[in-house]
This record gives sequence, structure tokens and C-alpha cells, in this order.
Amino acid sequence: MLGKGGKMVVLKFLFVVLLCFPIAVIGFYSIRDAAKTKNNSKNDRE
Repeated sequence: MLGKGGKMVVLKFLFVVLLCFPIAVIGFYSIRDAAKTKNNSKNDRE
């Protein structure tokens, strides 16, 4: 169904997704860890 141009677009899209997915996961975990440490420090003060 797709021509040569269409295949290139799909490959580029998959490449971008594969590139961005690990960055998004790492960012999500780092933000979650930062929230955890903030909560822990608040509890320690009290």
C-alpha cells in the first residue's frame, strides 16, 4: 500500500519513538524519585 516515501516516513517515526521512549521513561522515573525524596525530607523535618 505504501510507496517508498511512505516506508521512509514510517521508519523515521519508529526511529523517533525508539529514541524518545527511553528518555521519557528515565525522565518519568527521575521525576517520581525527586517527588519521593521531597516527601521523605518533609517527613524527616516533622
